[in-house]
Amino acid sequence: CRRLCAAVDFLVSYVRSTIMANQLSKATSSETPDVALPEPSQVSHLFQLLTQIIIEQGSPPSSRDRKLCKSRQDRAALRQCAGVSLLRLCDSRLGLEKPYLSLSMWHTLGEVVLDEERVVREAMMMELADFLKGAGIYGRDQSKLPPKAPPLRFVALLALCSDGDRDYDAVNGSSANVGQAGSHIRASAF
Repeated sequence: CRRLCAAVDFLVSYVRSTIMANQLSKATSSETPDVALPEPSQVSHLFQLLTQIIIEQGSPPSSRDRKLCKSRQDRAALRQCAGVSLLRLCDSRLGLEKPYLSLSMWHTLGEVVLDEERVVREAMMMELADFLKGAGIYGRDQSKLPPKAPPLRFVALLALCSDGDRDYDAVNGSSANVGQAGSHIRASAF
């Protein structure tokens, strides 16, 4: 499971860095960038692969790996990795969200926000918070490109994060409380 998560993290980081390096070189010079961009079919396949992992409840795509990743924790870690990776690929600066994240994939991403495992929900909420605030990897600290406003459909994911009392956790599938993660997220998102 750790090997698969590391491979996904590496691949997503590669796609993000090559696209950002290409955009930065275009912005700073008129020369053709030296960075080879991933093919559109490869990016599309990556979106489909990450979505498939979530749909299949954290089951790895390879039959060999499925035999090794049967524990509840392993499958939760793969769902978390796939969900966070999808959000990272939808960074507005990359321009991948519109052409590659279909409506059904967006719905699948919303399912991770409501995951049965608390650790997965919390990781997704922290990533969504950074995404909406333009912080962390989505901000200027991690790239020379300025942050951009998130697409509205990601702001809509906040609807899955009710601020109910502890007695009413079933309202949102026991999702992490976005109010506790920082009520300033809403103010910066709107």
